[in-house]
Amino acid sequence: MMSGVTENCSDLPHLTTREVEALYSSSLYSILHRLGIDRERTTPPQQQVFLYLQNVLDMSKDNHENHLDAVKQMEPPMSVLTVTVGQAKGLIPMDSNGLSDPFCMMGCIPSDHMRRDVASKSCMPKDTRAFLLEKHLTPELVKVTSVKKKTLDPEWDEIFQFELDANMITDHVLQVEIWDHDEATTMFKTVKTISNVPNIKSMRRFFKEVAKTSSRKGSESMNDIQGIVMIPLNEIPSHGTEEWLTLHGKTPRKKYGEIKIKFSWTHKSFEYATHVVSPEQALQTLWYKSVHYEVTNKGLNKKKATWDGQLSAHGKSLLGQYAVQHSLSRDHQAMSQWIAYSQPCCIPHLEYKTLLAVLQQLSGSSSFKVQESDKFIIRGCLYRFINVAVSQLQKQRLIFPCREVDAMVQLSIVLKCLNETAILDKSMELGLYQTGITPCITAAVKSDICEGYPAMKSDVRNGVPAEDTCREVTTLARLTERLKVHLGRDIASMAHVYEQVMKINYKDILHRQLGELLMHDVRSALDDASRTAAGEDIDASSSLFQLYQALKAFHEAYSCGETRDDPTPTAQFYLVFSRIVKHWFSVTTKQSLERIHKAVELDMLIKMDSVAKHSTSAVDVIGCITVIVDFWNKLGWPDPAGAYVFATSVTDDICQCSLAYGHHIHDKLTAHGFYDTEGRFDVSNELCIAINNLEQLREHLTDLFDDLHLDKVVADLEPELGNASRVKCEKTLRTMLESADEDMLNTIGRIVCHASELMKADVDKCLENVVRAPDNISAEQVVVPILEYMDSNLTTLHSLVMENNFRRILGELWLLVLKEIHTMVEERKMKLHQQLDIVNRIKDTLKILQDLFYADGDGLSLELMQGDEYASLRSDLENFLTPTPDLILNVFQAKILEQEEVEHEPLGRFSFRLCYDKRDELLLVEVMNATNLTPLDANGQSDPYVKVQLKPIHLFPEAPVMKTHTEKKTLHPIFDEKFKFHVPASQCLTPGACVHFRILDHDVIGRSDVEGEIFAALNEVKGLDDSFNGKIDDLPVHSYPLMKSVDQDDASQILESLQCREKDKEAREFWNGWTKRHRQADS
Repeated sequence: MMSGVTENCSDLPHLTTREVEALYSSSLYSILHRLGIDRERTTPPQQQVFLYLQNVLDMSKDNHENHLDAVKQMEPPMSVLTVTVGQAKGLIPMDSNGLSDPFCMMGCIPSDHMRRDVASKSCMPKDTRAFLLEKHLTPELVKVTSVKKKTLDPEWDEIFQFELDANMITDHVLQVEIWDHDEATTMFKTVKTISNVPNIKSMRRFFKEVAKTSSRKGSESMNDIQGIVMIPLNEIPSHGTEEWLTLHGKTPRKKYGEIKIKFSWTHKSFEYATHVVSPEQALQTLWYKSVHYEVTNKGLNKKKATWDGQLSAHGKSLLGQYAVQHSLSRDHQAMSQWIAYSQPCCIPHLEYKTLLAVLQQLSGSSSFKVQESDKFIIRGCLYRFINVAVSQLQKQRLIFPCREVDAMVQLSIVLKCLNETAILDKSMELGLYQTGITPCITAAVKSDICEGYPAMKSDVRNGVPAEDTCREVTTLARLTERLKVHLGRDIASMAHVYEQVMKINYKDILHRQLGELLMHDVRSALDDASRTAAGEDIDASSSLFQLYQALKAFHEAYSCGETRDDPTPTAQFYLVFSRIVKHWFSVTTKQSLERIHKAVELDMLIKMDSVAKHSTSAVDVIGCITVIVDFWNKLGWPDPAGAYVFATSVTDDICQCSLAYGHHIHDKLTAHGFYDTEGRFDVSNELCIAINNLEQLREHLTDLFDDLHLDKVVADLEPELGNASRVKCEKTLRTMLESADEDMLNTIGRIVCHASELMKADVDKCLENVVRAPDNISAEQVVVPILEYMDSNLTTLHSLVMENNFRRILGELWLLVLKEIHTMVEERKMKLHQQLDIVNRIKDTLKILQDLFYADGDGLSLELMQGDEYASLRSDLENFLTPTPDLILNVFQAKILEQEEVEHEPLGRFSFRLCYDKRDELLLVEVMNATNLTPLDANGQSDPYVKVQLKPIHLFPEAPVMKTHTEKKTLHPIFDEKFKFHVPASQCLTPGACVHFRILDHDVIGRSDVEGEIFAALNEVKGLDDSFNGKIDDLPVHSYPLMKSVDQDDASQILESLQCREKDKEAREFWNGWTKRHRQADS
């Protein structure tokens, strides 16, 4: 016995000497009286098999001879051949209907030269009848199947048995014949079937049937042979077989069809030694002893060799014959084989594909019933195998390298074997897998990962320099990157094997387990980093950020495998970095503010290239902001809510940097005397570059919302917080950026406005002749100084400042020019209405300057230039040129427009009707009522009445002033009075012509108080443009809010021009009357 191999099987019960001898004798008997041929169709000599058995059961030579002599004296067994006739196909048609009525006959008959010729030549002899079974065997020796009607593909599935002695097995053949059954019938009946003949070819068969019927004598059979096949009994395998056999006929080249037959051997009443050892136990012992013998004989324990589990021909013959002769099923054989293969002496060397085949045989059988006594044996064998297989999975990184194809094949087989053990465990109720096979394999995989992780980490650490100040963090960052590559590339084949064989997501298990191990080490490393203030160190911060990015990439590489209810260990990896990230942003902002302050101090404006329009400080501040933006984008904070908080902080930090830069620029200009009021303004490089720097930063901030990808930040909030919250959060971020932009614009505006203020004295001096020059000096002459001044300064500014800033300066200069001209006009307004040439020159000057600043569309836009200041100046100039009557009409036109724009009614509302009778030239006015008047008396009421007058007076000199009756003590008076005015239609159509309604509170003592007034235009009164034949009562009511006797801007500007016309009687009288109206309202 070789060392290292255990002889005894721990699973099988130990046999006594008597039981071993009985087993030996029954085995000799099986060898001596073997059936058929072995599986390989090569049967080893009996003596060699005897010797093999002697060695396997360790029997001495003398004992062997004694047992063999005793067995030879025994009566030979009767062999039984079981034949199952399954089906046939492709038979030749024998009846006139193109079909046949086949049945099968079979019998065992001695093999002679004629039958050997049939087997070799594949055809029957010419004298067929003499060759057939019915001529050689008695009916009781011939087995006959049932007749299948009208078919060429019959199905029988009928079983027959033949008892055979040893001599018959040696020199007999099984002859199988297929016949077409024809029932005995009369000539008349046969002829009547002619209507069933389908074609010409079948017609020939019909005439043959007629001829055969007419020539039949007595009870002579009319059956026709269709085909024949012969099987030598000594060529039927001992383990049985099922085959399609080709039928032979008279012609070797013709196809006669095929028949499917199943054969199996057994011995009849074979019970030798079974009272001592059961056949099942005997086969189990023989299998175990044979495997043990062959493993020992091959010396597999001495070397790392593998064995395919194939026994020698002697072993196969011994075990095969024993199983067949004792009618042991393939399932029993497979169980015996599994018990033998699963022993400790065999498993280390046996190829798993052999074990898989045996396990599949056991698990795939639905008819195999395991005895309770055998369950214990099978359970022990399965338990031992499972432990071995699982232990290999626990070291699969070493045993099954994932990049080796052969290793993956072996892993697949191991997993399939384990899967088969789970099927057996369930079907046999062995209780091996309490929670199923998946948790068992998952635990083994996790064990392998946990065991390999420290080694991989150690390998990575060895590559990190010992002087690295944050070596642990750097190690984890590099390890995470390596594991990501491992997950994405290296384990693809292994993951495929687990998924295909076990439906186990290996990648998910690996990702989760590695993630758990990583996060444990990361938390520990970050705790150490926080205690040592690693966030302040640049190298340490770089390593920490590298670790963050590596973890982010690791998580995203397989984030699809997680769910809300089952997150991966790295799902919230970012939370451990939250405090450090806040610190990073704080430090970055602080350093950026310091750098911005220093950059402004060191800005060398004078040495800047003349082509450049901004300085180094602008580049520095944009660089600082870019660093923050890049850091934010690389951070990619996964949590939507946390990302929004950080995004708000980042946006605020950038806004702080921008505002700080603006303040520093402004302060530096102030320190350099820019805001000193003394001295003449000169366009300086410092001023231009200062506002250019700010504008450059503004342009950079314009794209900040997109650069920070804030649209994604707020969009990610919507699924959890809803659209309303998303809109609110987006508005907050945009408001922050807009506020920063507005502050930058204000800083630029302050600088530009002050620059324009410094230019005020020069501009005033250049424009003084516009108003003060003699009447005969043209506008082209008086604008020369201002044009030269503008040309000099604007050319310099255009070359030094950015386009947006140049337009801002242009705008301020234009406003300055307008204000200076307007101021000059205001100073001389008492005289200008008499100096119309000067007024026209001012208008022409304004046009020339407007063209200058417009610059054919390259300068300021007309919309910008023609703002409020321009409109006011133009209106004043037009008023100077307008005759007094037209100016008075303009006053009322302005009041009519005011009336139309009144929306609120704090003074109450007044209703009336107007129409014009074109035939009689009558203006009809109906005063209806007022509501919600202001109480002007001490009793909380009023005594209202209405004065109706056509205005202006110079247009309606003959029109009387009408007055309604007084309604006492009411705020809602109803007047219902009508008035008529004889006026031409042409006067009513004049723009500015109106009906002036004044509602007054009657006082017995003193003047009446004004409640309010209304100016109703006459040029739209019904009846002026077309004839009106109806009544005023049919017209719609006009209802307007009452106005105060206060003049708005347009009317005030016109009235001011009238006031200046002291020598104009009409203007003076109008002004006095108008102011009297105001005094009455004020009182």
